[in-house]
Amino acid sequence: MNSSGICLGDDEERCIKKFVSLETRIRTSPKYHLMACLIQKNMSTLLQAIICLLYNEVLFLKNNRNLIHESSNIRLCRKFNEFNSPFKAIQFYNKTISKDVWKYIAITRNPIDRFISNFIDRCIRKPTKGIKSCNGCHFNMTCFIISEYNYMLKESNSLVLRREFEDMHFFPQNWRCSFRKMISNYTIIKYQNKNNKNIEEVISSLNNIFHQQKVPNSTLEFIKSQLLSSRTMHTTVDTKARTFFEDRLLNSPFLMEYIVRMYYYDFKLFNYTIPEINF
Repeated sequence: MNSSGICLGDDEERCIKKFVSLETRIRTSPKYHLMACLIQKNMSTLLQAIICLLYNEVLFLKNNRNLIHESSNIRLCRKFNEFNSPFKAIQFYNKTISKDVWKYIAITRNPIDRFISNFIDRCIRKPTKGIKSCNGCHFNMTCFIISEYNYMLKESNSLVLRREFEDMHFFPQNWRCSFRKMISNYTIIKYQNKNNKNIEEVISSLNNIFHQQKVPNSTLEFIKSQLLSSRTMHTTVDTKARTFFEDRLLNSPFLMEYIVRMYYYDFKLFNYTIPEINF
């Protein structure tokens, strides 16, 4: 058996279901008819800051805010433009904005790249619960992958999902953003964090969308200059730990099978190549 047979036919029940409703974080810019869905570890902090800027440029700049340092804990737009579903946002603005004019944005990431980045950030660099972090596995990636797979399998069949801190970062991307009903409405931007060229491509894709929504050139230039000036504090791409754990994962058919089973529908729905695994 190789990866081409995973999650097909009778094997599908061993894979994590698609479109379970976990969480949706919507940020809006009614001025430009933009609705962005945040997915943790997919430039979510920066996307949130950008949409806050586009919610009210004058307020953002008057308060000397910076896109790079606009963290969730100190965000300027807290409660101003935040919704837990696109449908609630549409309903809130329906007297002034037709539901048909909104532009929906979501940023996705290759599931393997996202998993490694999350594991380094959540389990290695800054575990939040000491030795109990990451399902009690701490630095042990094999332990964590197996336990998180089992949690996903259980939760995908539950009426009420557990909401551990790790789950918000590791559960599938397709469980967010009301994708079950609205995936075809979204413009999906693929994010990689390998080098500056990848970041420039994301910025270009975002600015193309913003330009279509009549965002002024001066604001587009501000966004571009801010995002190219610095990487955020969560970045793991240059760390030795990332290289170590990435090599270990990619060279283990045993672990890669779990990863494919966990994120099979992220690979399929967002058009990422499923890695070849030879057992």
